[in-house]
Order: sequence, then structure tokens, then C-alpha cells
Amino acid sequence: KGDVYWRHDLTPRYFTIYRPSFEWNGYYFNNGVLGNYELFQQEAGAGLTLLNEPKRKLRVGTSATEYEIWTSNEDRVTRFVPSVFIESEFDLPWKMKFVGRGSRYFSLRHGQAGWESQIELSKKLTETFLISVHYDTRFNTPDIHVQDYSKWRLLLGLDF
Repeated sequence: KGDVYWRHDLTPRYFTIYRPSFEWNGYYFNNGVLGNYELFQQEAGAGLTLLNEPKRKLRVGTSATEYEIWTSNEDRVTRFVPSVFIESEFDLPWKMKFVGRGSRYFSLRHGQAGWESQIELSKKLTETFLISVHYDTRFNTPDIHVQDYSKWRLLLGLDF
């Protein structure tokens, strides 16, 4: 899985986002049948900054998300889904930082809403080296081929 997040501040209060991601799942079970899929997800939206202090930020917004799924039997499905999101960033003592993002997806065709969220707690060990704990969760996506999950990751990073 790989993803990018780009935010452009139009004014101190308003912003736009673009968030593409790609996911390849080599094996999953769908009704007991083993298969695989590739997911290309693009989210584009706009939002409002509710809190913009040097150590605390809170943003809300709305976006449109495109799901493009390729399955093991060469099927390709594209779906557009509206969503709302909330983002937060908090600087903590001891060079620690908390970042969280949650999105609520509304499926107009099936009537089920889905959820995707990421939270991360990071600690700068030096000016360039950091370590973080990251938690991802996703359920009820707009396509039955895309796997729901909940996972923890330990990340080592360079900040430059």
C-alpha cells in the first residue's frame, strides 16, 4: 500500500486536498474463494480550518472519492463516493506529535456508509530521525472486493 497526501491552503481558513493511494492485495477470501485485487483510490475535496494554532490544528471538509478496482478475473470497477472528513494535529511534550484523520464514506447505490481512519503518534529522536506508531482501520468500503482491516504499524522515518 502506498499513499500521498497533498493539502493546499487557499487562505488561513480554507484549503483543498488531493489524496491518491494504491493498494495491492495478493490474497483475500470472498465467500470462501481465494482472489486478489488492486485498488487505486483518489480523494479530492475542500475544507475549513476550525483551529489553526502553532501547536494545535483541527480541520473538517467534504470530498469526492473515486475507487478503481481491478480483480483477479480482470474485472475493472469504478465508483464515485461522497465523503466527509476530519483531521487533527497536536504537538505534545517531549518532541511528540499526534496526527489523526477520519473519513466517512456514503454509498449512494447500496445505502451503507463506510469508515476509514488513520492515527499516528510520532517522536522525534533527532532533528532528522523519528519513530512512530501508526494505526489504520477501514470497513464497509463501496466495493465488496476491497478488504476491511484494522492494523498497527511501527514506522521509522527521516524528516528532511
